[in-house]
Amino acid sequence: MSSNPFSYSVPFVGNHSSIVIGAKGKCIQSLQKEFGVKIQAMKAEPSKNLPVPYFLIEGDERDVLFASLKINSLLSLSMSRSEKELKTKNEELMKDNQEMISLLDEMDTSPIVHTPH
Repeated sequence: MSSNPFSYSVPFVGNHSSIVIGAKGKCIQSLQKEFGVKIQAMKAEPSKNLPVPYFLIEGDERDVLFASLKINSLLSLSMSRSEKELKTKNEELMKDNQEMISLLDEMDTSPIVHTPH
């Protein structure tokens, strides 16, 4: 027994879509099979009030909503991994900056050496 066709859009940004699509489309194919829905990666459509790319999920309402939960979960995982990487890089940059500030401080307190021209 199938209900009326239903669609739902799940927006994404950056390269986070790759976790949903997977290598050679394997993940998105697996999701379509698991939930019995059609999933397409779509470009932004500002004229339709869709300002960022999105996944369009179509099928039975219940299946579509479960698939959208799984996709949102995958996107969140990708974003949290990205945030963790950015935080680590930021901490490294802060450490480098502190080292540079220390070097500059040492230069400011060292005796000035004038060289004749």
